[in-house]
Amino acid sequence: MKTSKIALLLATTALLTLAPVGCDQGKSTTDGASGASTSGGSGGTAVTLPVDLSKFEGVFASATGTVKTEFDKIVTAVKSADYSGALASIQSLASNVNLSAEQKSALTQLMEQIKSKSGELWKGASDAAGKAVNQATEAAGKAAEKATDAASKAAEKASDAASKAAKDLLPK
Repeated sequence: MKTSKIALLLATTALLTLAPVGCDQGKSTTDGASGASTSGGSGGTAVTLPVDLSKFEGVFASATGTVKTEFDKIVTAVKSADYSGALASIQSLASNVNLSAEQKSALTQLMEQIKSKSGELWKGASDAAGKAVNQATEAAGKAAEKATDAASKAAEKASDAASKAAKDLLPK
C-alpha cells in the first residue's frame, strides 16, 4: 500500500512539474526586441511562448474574411498551447485558394515550428514520466526487499519458536 502511495506521489509530482507548460492563460504581449510572444500569469513571471507568431501575424495582417478568421483561430490555439488545434486550423487554412504564395509559405513554416515545439514538449513529458516510473519502480523494489527481509525474519522466529516448543514436548 505504501509503495502505491509513493508511486502515486511521484507521478503526481511529474505531472505538476509539466502542468505549467501551456497552462498559463494570463496576459499576452509581444516583446518588441525579439518579437517573441510572452504570457504573464498570476505569478507575474513572463513565459516565452514556444512559437514566435510576430512574423506570421505580419504576413496575415491584411487578410480578410475566412482567411483572417482561420488565422485568428491559429493564433489563439498557439497562445493557449493547443498545438493539435493549431495544426488542424493550419491545414484548413492551407487549403484556401485565396492565399498568396507568401501566406502559404508562412503557414508551412508555422506548421514546422509547431510540430517541432510540440515534439519537444512531448519528449520532455515522456522523459519526466519515464523518470517517475523509474523512481516508483526503485521504491517498489526497495519496499519489496524490506518486506522479504521482514518475512524471512518472521519465518525464522516462527521456526525457532516451533523448534523450542517441539523440544519442550520431548521427554527429558
